[in-house]
Amino acid sequence: MSKKLQLFCVAILGSIVLKGQLQQAGDPNFRQSGTEAPSQQWNNWFNKEVEKFEQNLQSGKATNVAYRIPIIFHVIHTGEAIGTYPNLSVAQVTSQVTVLNADYAGIGLNVGNVPQAFANLVSNTNIQFCLATKDPFNVPLAEPGIHRVNATTSGWASPSATANIVSYINNQVKPFHCWDPTKYLNIWVSDKTASLTILGFATYPAGTSLVGIPNSGGTSLDDGVWCWSKTIGNTGALAAPHDKGRVATKEVAHWLGIRNIWGDGNCLDDYCTDTPWAKQANTGCPPYPSYVNRCGINQSPNGEMTMNFMDETDDACRFMFTHKQTVRMQTAMSQCNYRNLLGTHGLCSYTQVAAPAVASFTFNDVLCANTQLTPNNTSTGWPAPTYQWNVAPGAGINPAPSVASPMINFPGAGTYTLYMTATNTTNISSYTAVVTVVNCPATQLCLDTVRMIKPYDTLATYKSANSALVSGCATGFAGYLTGTNCYKDKEFAQFIPATTYSAISFPQVNSVIVLFDSVGTKATAFTAGTQIACILYSGNATTGPNTQFALKSDSLKKIQSGQKLKWIRYVGSPTYSFQTTKIIPFKFDFAQPVLLTPNTPGFFASVQTPFNSVTDSINIFGNTKTNLSTDSSSWVLLNPSNNWRTMRFGRNAKIQLAIMPQITCRPVVGIKEQQTEFSSNISVMPNPNNGQFSLVFTLPKEQDLNISVYNAIGQQISGDRLENVTHDMINMDLGDRSDGIYFIEISNGSERVTHKVIVSK
Repeated sequence: MSKKLQLFCVAILGSIVLKGQLQQAGDPNFRQSGTEAPSQQWNNWFNKEVEKFEQNLQSGKATNVAYRIPIIFHVIHTGEAIGTYPNLSVAQVTSQVTVLNADYAGIGLNVGNVPQAFANLVSNTNIQFCLATKDPFNVPLAEPGIHRVNATTSGWASPSATANIVSYINNQVKPFHCWDPTKYLNIWVSDKTASLTILGFATYPAGTSLVGIPNSGGTSLDDGVWCWSKTIGNTGALAAPHDKGRVATKEVAHWLGIRNIWGDGNCLDDYCTDTPWAKQANTGCPPYPSYVNRCGINQSPNGEMTMNFMDETDDACRFMFTHKQTVRMQTAMSQCNYRNLLGTHGLCSYTQVAAPAVASFTFNDVLCANTQLTPNNTSTGWPAPTYQWNVAPGAGINPAPSVASPMINFPGAGTYTLYMTATNTTNISSYTAVVTVVNCPATQLCLDTVRMIKPYDTLATYKSANSALVSGCATGFAGYLTGTNCYKDKEFAQFIPATTYSAISFPQVNSVIVLFDSVGTKATAFTAGTQIACILYSGNATTGPNTQFALKSDSLKKIQSGQKLKWIRYVGSPTYSFQTTKIIPFKFDFAQPVLLTPNTPGFFASVQTPFNSVTDSINIFGNTKTNLSTDSSSWVLLNPSNNWRTMRFGRNAKIQLAIMPQITCRPVVGIKEQQTEFSSNISVMPNPNNGQFSLVFTLPKEQDLNISVYNAIGQQISGDRLENVTHDMINMDLGDRSDGIYFIEISNGSERVTHKVIVSK
């Protein structure tokens, strides 16, 4: 069943819109891939064949057969010498076959960079290619796999002078130079006009009952692939960033029945259930993950598969087919009338001479501990070897030790021995290298929130009874950090040591989140103007706060109004509900990011109290004294005499307050991160965590939210709806789940934000 069946009506509408767009935009010369989407008749027929093939695979009636397809490259030139562009050299043409064989075996360039979320989907199609040895008259080819065609002596215009390369190839070249498609994969190669963006196009495999139906597949006069000469292979006259041979890899996949990953429209179907939805063709080299759920909730929770060969990203950033794409290729090879006889005519008898596997690899970069490093696999051999990696002492090898160039994570500084074995049908070769791994300078990171409250802490509040027996309490004032603050302390400050943000380049404080207790945070109706200030001070843990360098005030009434009464489900136990009435997260958002001075021991973030009021009060959560040493000076207070005192000195307490600066890195002070108001007011704390964490909301207005939790492979494990959310803190529990990566998706109906949560118990 199609992964997009539930949006069938939308897909039809998208197809109609797409056709209109193509008519307005002109011919396919102005897209990277000029391959036209096949007709609906072809889709219906081929999808049924795929379904039958999958059923036969599951029942054991069919297997993934090893195919070897002979290729003839029709190299179009205008009289240039062999090896002079566009009359490509033998080495450049041959390198394209090498690229195809590696890519279709799942061991091509950069496959080790496949993200962990997609690593188990990398597929070996079991399809390989060779240079054809003979022409259609059974005469051995002087240059195996190459048929050179002079456009000038053929009476044609130069390919580089035509305004429509698709029409030129289809109407002038193919009718005269299309070798029997039951025996050869025809690949036409030519130059093109510089203004045309098209890099290649292909015909789909024709079904026996559909020959002659428009867009149903190639015919005996046009079946095959065209590619721009500067995209062929990985050596010679090439044009970056499409200089690794991946244009031909993609167009040959079209020729084998694979659709564009975006389904040739806006979030349309590619009929492969293991590829996430994609909204459109992606270009360049997008970082991972990119475009999370751009086509809808849970449609691409790990981002779009921009590294799939069927996208239009740069060659170096495309390096995988999936298992379902392999099934479609295998179906085409077994069921389509210009595919099912390929490789049966002895045209691959000339292959690259068998060569023993020679294992070898190098590293370009300094080897840093706790960093993903990819070796350069320089092994040789024919047939292409398979690989096995090992490291002693142990190190992480991702996505698997069997990929050609995996990512290796050395856990610490020291000496390591790397072993790599290359195996082909000729021999087994091993290569060993001893490498030195060092502790490199910390990677420059951007942190979301300084986590002064640790994962194993339990939030608590502290107060004293309204009693004359409480030493130091003012008469008529009740409480300790609550009530009306009987000690009349003016400010409470939390020290933020520089070690918590030392790995951040250009650290700046954007805002400060404070967790208030709703029971002890009160504002009377007659004191709506009472302001509570959040202040940043320089200083150190020994001497306390020094110089004030930033201040942000807000209304106590506004803070107190964040108190809510809700019933929320625990994520880990969807049937269990609890009330949250206690925590009011409030964010003091500075007008401009506040640059932290380099090379200082840290700073203080404080919150003023309404110390002169007998009715207004604040109460701030702290921890339960579990994560401190004997030095308790991280929390200080400003007493009525305007002296800073540690809590240990004044109150015999060793705790930390939930006053948490949000520190980020930006190159220029005052340049805000491009975030929406919605996304910038939702935080996960702590993260990473042991499965127990909280969603912190500091939204400027009430909103109804949908919250969904997904595991690393995109399965939804929980979901709920919250109403009237503003300043709220919602407890989440993934303690009964296995360690790993989870995604929390929060949506208000028009905007959506996804947070990656790392659970490590």
